Amino acid sequence: MTDIRIEEQELNEARWWSHWGELRWLGRGAYYIMSADFPEPLFNHATVFGADLDAKAVMKFALEGFRKARVPPSFFVIDDPHFAVLRSKLDRAGFLPLDRMEVMTAKARRPEQGCSVEVLQVGSNTHEWAEAYVRSFYGDGGPLSQVEATVENAIKDKAVSLMLAKRRGKVVGEMALCRSGELLGAYCVGTLPEHRRSGVASGMLNHALRTAEEQGLSLVLQTFAADDLEAFYVSRGFIRVYEKLVLSKTGGSR
Repeated sequence: MTDIRIEEQELNEARWWSHWGELRWLGRGAYYIMSADFPEPLFNHATVFGADLDAKAVMKFALEGFRKARVPPSFFVIDDPHFAVLRSKLDRAGFLPLDRMEVMTAKARRPEQGCSVEVLQVGSNTHEWAEAYVRSFYGDGGPLSQVEATVENAIKDKAVSLMLAKRRGKVVGEMALCRSGELLGAYCVGTLPEHRRSGVASGMLNHALRTAEEQGLSLVLQTFAADDLEAFYVSRGFIRVYEKLVLSKTGGSR
């Protein structure tokens, strides 16, 4: 375990993703987020990180919220014995493992080795960032208008910085940084398909690490196990802090 506190990380995560859907707290250590625009579990789930919460009450309030919003319910639960009661109740309710979310922190910065990517902060014009995000994570035909609306709202948050990676003046990737407490969270680290495996993500992570060092913050990020990126992040100086189980009624692969 590192010196990153789970509650501090979870609050940072909630702040960033709250711009993507409706966020409601279910107590000090639990909340749910829902979005009709983005049907994936990442944008429609209840997160539980308070071990002393009433598991039955949390499930009841969350499931009622999902029912009213008419979105498929899912839960993100920290993989730790302290959450065994909640996990058991979810098992009995038919929630099966879908994936695992790995929360990681940077312990060292790898030498940049002449990276040719320039990382710039986006101003009020968020269209390029939204377009890069859609191409990186959805490909052509993704929900561009919904992402544009989301980031137009997110950019108003003084804790959020939207970053674009450029090479020879052309956009090649995007990333979001969110500050809270003693943490800097890196989210939506994506590379346009035609520029993958060319150092774009490494360049953005180096920028995030420099920013965190300059501000005296710890850098954290999250990745799904199914995306098979943990080894990449480890090679860039990150270590796993903890994992969250992603549970849904369907189970299987995301």
